[in-house]
Amino acid sequence: MPRGAVGGATAQLIAVLAGRGVTVSRYQIERWRAAGDLPRPVRHGLGRGRGARSEPPDEETVQRAIMLAGASRRGARRFGSHPIERLALGIPVGDDEARRAIDECLAEVGRLFGIDRGSGDQAWQERHDRIRKARAIAPVRWEDLLEAVEGGPTRAEPSATRIRSGFSGMVDLLAGDDDAVTDDVINWLAVGLRLPDKILDQIQDGVRAAELSGDASLIDSLKVMSLEHLRRVARQTGLEQWRRALQVYLRVNSAQVFVAVLGALDIAGTPVDLDGALRVDAHVVNQLRTHPVWDLANPHMVNLSSRRLPQSLTFGALGIIMAGQLELWENYFDRLVALTQPAPHA
Repeated sequence: MPRGAVGGATAQLIAVLAGRGVTVSRYQIERWRAAGDLPRPVRHGLGRGRGARSEPPDEETVQRAIMLAGASRRGARRFGSHPIERLALGIPVGDDEARRAIDECLAEVGRLFGIDRGSGDQAWQERHDRIRKARAIAPVRWEDLLEAVEGGPTRAEPSATRIRSGFSGMVDLLAGDDDAVTDDVINWLAVGLRLPDKILDQIQDGVRAAELSGDASLIDSLKVMSLEHLRRVARQTGLEQWRRALQVYLRVNSAQVFVAVLGALDIAGTPVDLDGALRVDAHVVNQLRTHPVWDLANPHMVNLSSRRLPQSLTFGALGIIMAGQLELWENYFDRLVALTQPAPHA
C-alpha cells in the first residue's frame, strides 16, 4: 500500500479524473499499476541529484483509468479490464496499447521473480530467496481427475525437491543465467508433465550421454528461453497472431474445464442433463483425449479472478506462438465445439 504524500504523477491523474467526474483513490491507482492494468508514469531525471519529474498522464492512460474505475469495486479488478484480457475476449484494442500491454506483462514477470535485478551473485541470491519461499506444488491436470474417476493406478508425483529444483531452473533460464544447465530445462518441463523421479533420472542420463557425444542442442535451447529473448520474439510477432493466440488459449482452457468436469461425472455414472443444449459425455471427452492439445492444455487452469491472469494469458499465448502450434490449437477448439454439438433429431 502506498504511504505518505501522493506522488506527482498520481496526484495529476487523480485531478484529471476528478475534472471528468470520476473519483478514484491513490490506493486504487497503485493497485492497477501493480497488476499491470495501468501503465506506470514516465519519469525523467533532472540531473545532478535534483530528483526526477513525471510526465502528465496521457489521454490513453486517463481513458484506461476511467474504464477501470467503472469496472472496479473498492479497487478490486474485474475480468476484462486489462488490455490482454480484452484481446483474449476478441474486444478491439489499439495497436500501441496492445504492444505496451504485452511488453509490460513480460516485464512484470521479471519483476515478480527478481529477473530484472540483472546478473551477479546478489541478483542470483535474491531470486533464489524468493524461490525458497514458494510452495513446492506441481500443477494439477484435468487428466488426473479423469484417471481417478476411471479407477486407474495412482500417478507417481515428482518429489517436492524435484519441483523446487524445476522452479529454480525455470527462473534461472528466464534470467538468462550462466549457471542455468540442461538439468534445469528437464526439471522444469518434467514438473509440468508430472513425470516421476525414476523416469526423470533416465532422461537426464540420456541427455548427459548426448552432450558427451557432442550434441549441444539442449544447451543451445537455454539461450532461447531467457526473458530477454522472449520479449524480442513478442515484439517481432504480428498483433493479429497475438490476438489469435490469446483468444484460442483462453477459449480452450475455459472450455476444457467445462468438458472435463461434465465428462468425469458421466464416466462416474452421474451424467448432467443439459436439456439438449450441448453434448458433453464420456464419448466426447475420450475423443478429445486423443488430440495432442488435450495434454498441452491440461496443466493450465485459467483463474479469471487472478490479478496475474494477464501474465498467464501472455505466457500461454507466447508458448503457442513460439512452438508454431497456433493452427493446432485452433483446430482443437473447432473439434471441441463440433463434438459438443447435440445430435440432430431424427
